[in-house]
Amino acid sequence: MMTKDEARCALETELRSRKLAKPMTLEELNVFCGEMYKRLEFKSHSERLVDILKWAEGWQSKNLPRSAA
Repeated sequence: MMTKDEARCALETELRSRKLAKPMTLEELNVFCGEMYKRLEFKSHSERLVDILKWAEGWQSKNLPRSAA
């Protein structure tokens, strides 16, 4: 079982390994979060998916350029 910090670090490592050039679409983000939900086990099961989504969105906003609308 992981702590939330360990899970967040694992998620960020996975995002970096994907070498994303732009933020994921909502569909891609949902698939990614589902995959990470299955892989990461940490103490707060009830908040796990919410945390994963929040971490992934935060990482993308800090590390990837926003596309011009």
